[in-house]
Amino acid sequence: MGPIRLDTFLPYRFAVLSDRLSQRLAQVYEGCGLSSPQWRVLAAVAEKPGRSAQDVVRMTPMEKATVSRAVSALIARGLLRREADDRDGRTSRLTLTGEGERLYGEIAPGVLGVEADIAARCDKAGMLAAIDAIEAGLAAQLEDAAVDTVPARG
Repeated sequence: MGPIRLDTFLPYRFAVLSDRLSQRLAQVYEGCGLSSPQWRVLAAVAEKPGRSAQDVVRMTPMEKATVSRAVSALIARGLLRREADDRDGRTSRLTLTGEGERLYGEIAPGVLGVEADIAARCDKAGMLAAIDAIEAGLAAQLEDAAVDTVPARG
């Protein structure tokens, strides 16, 4: 077997593409003083007001501590509000403040423009289907690996 050819190695190409997309999107929201984690939290809460920080952790590729720091920074800037959950006092629900909604409304067209540029270059539905298939395969492999590492009881 010869060396891996990075120009045709899919995991490498996906990693490079992800980095480039993140850099391109950052050009849009960094001008408004947001970091990538802060933008992700803001967008997640704008999509579904009342999400908890734990919900954001589950839906994004961010660690709990990263989300916690982003939430704290957004609250300090007056962009996000944290309120106790009526049904579970241990959980806090996040919502955008008026200023958070205004800033999100300022940024969203720019990031949607980046997506529109990408969609104009490919079949978006086909790409989403391919991503779903890859994610499902990876999830199954991770589950299989987790089962393989569980010690046998005896």
